Amino acid sequence: EGFYGNMSVHYLPKDYNNKIDGTDYDQDEPSLVPGLFAVYRQKNWAGFFAVSNVVGGGKVDFKQGNATTNFVKSGVRASVPILNLVNQEYLKAEATGMAYTLGGAYKINDIWSVALGVRYVKSDREMEGIISLGSSIVPAATYIADVKFEEEADGWGGVIGINFSPSDRLNFGLHYDTK
Repeated sequence: EGFYGNMSVHYLPKDYNNKIDGTDYDQDEPSLVPGLFAVYRQKNWAGFFAVSNVVGGGKVDFKQGNATTNFVKSGVRASVPILNLVNQEYLKAEATGMAYTLGGAYKINDIWSVALGVRYVKSDREMEGIISLGSSIVPAATYIADVKFEEEADGWGGVIGINFSPSDRLNFGLHYDTK
């Protein structure tokens, strides 16, 4: 009975590595993923609220490029072979999708309970990258490809849950998040 709350931060180390033709493209930018959860329970009923990140969850920072920038660079070099010097290559990206969930649960009996909720998700994604190539053969020959974009989206969905607890030591929960 009563009010329960939880605030948490998940630390996610992300040591990503692409090895292409003997060259390592890596990044180790960690992510911090926050969460805030609250429940108020009264007899067989409970109300809940949550703020959590359900999409993405952080940044990547490939300071020397990655598989994507390498693919573009290889295509340009195949088309224009005199571009044999890499002046600059990097890719940074970030994606988050904060979800705000509000719902309720009902305890049917000591074994079964059900839950229903509504969720609003606000998602943001941005990316910035560059590939700059030059030539040792023709110093004036250069090629620069850059990309920078930001996207945002939002939407509403539902959360449906069912819980089965045949004993004090065994519990099965299943939930479905709609699109």
